[in-house]
Amino acid sequence: MQPPTQEQKLAFLRRAANLPGSAARIEVIETHFAWIFLGSGHAYKLRKPLRHGHMDYRSLTRRRRGCRTEVELGRRLAPGVYDGVVPLTVSRSGRLKLGTGGRIIDYLVKMRRLPAASM
Repeated sequence: MQPPTQEQKLAFLRRAANLPGSAARIEVIETHFAWIFLGSGHAYKLRKPLRHGHMDYRSLTRRRRGCRTEVELGRRLAPGVYDGVVPLTVSRSGRLKLGTGGRIIDYLVKMRRLPAASM
């Protein structure tokens, strides 16, 4: 079985039913290095699998390390905002899931969503 494509991952994360505790609509912000999925109470950041200068997120291992580093630093600078690193998994049947219970195919940073004025 082929692993899910980047487009399939993005489509999955855009659906509110797939992000725990989210409202009916997910807002997506795209940056040079990531996509941020804003639900009603949380934000999830998925790094783009690319390299630019000293940042290299082309491998799953490097994206996991980048997520962990961001959470570690973010917890010091913004206590109460960074919840942790969440795996994106795929089951044997090919279903994507945020959290454990399958083969890990990516990692996301989970944060408490701040009011727009605080961003």
